[in-house]
Amino acid sequence: MMLQCCSEKKLLRQLPVLLSISALLVVPFVANAGVIVYDSLPQSSSGADPVGSFGPLYDSFSTGADSGPISSVSFLLSGDNTDGGTISANLYADNSDTVGGLISALGTISDASLTGGLSVVNLPLGSNPSLNTGTRYWIGLSTSASATRWAWTTDTSGTGVNGEFFQNSFGTFPNIPQGGYQMQVALASVPEPSTFVLEMIALAALGVFARRRRLA
Repeated sequence: MMLQCCSEKKLLRQLPVLLSISALLVVPFVANAGVIVYDSLPQSSSGADPVGSFGPLYDSFSTGADSGPISSVSFLLSGDNTDGGTISANLYADNSDTVGGLISALGTISDASLTGGLSVVNLPLGSNPSLNTGTRYWIGLSTSASATRWAWTTDTSGTGVNGEFFQNSFGTFPNIPQGGYQMQVALASVPEPSTFVLEMIALAALGVFARRRRLA
């Protein structure tokens, strides 16, 4: 009984240390949480352009203070799910507020995933290119055999929408006042170096605690 009581008191004394270590281990996961850099999906649509005849269609976005690999991309689309076609989504560099060179193919969307009405379609990512801070990029949709339409909105109140551009076969235009295409782009933030240091300290402390318990 005495040994059990002493063990419980010892555990209580060590509890604050264990809680601190646990908090340190959580930090990397918080730092790795995704951040949305562009989002016009919640806004009301003003129209929808055909990707085939007006396209390729492009929408720009900027990373601001954020950086890291692309974690998700979604579009507001409509189409015919019996077409049997596909839509290609690619990432491009910026060239003085117009579409620049191709950076990476992001993935493809099958017409089978579309509906006659506008709906949010998540892009199955085939690559996760890492983006730099303070940089403008473009995402473009193209197709040769699809009736897909990409919605656009004149409401620029969404995250990162104001100050960006869109481009189609008629030219390049600012989101204000014409209205950009509707999409959402999120990045998986990369933890700061200090976060990795904290994680290593926490793991080392856990190792010392485990060793002491084995020797006790």
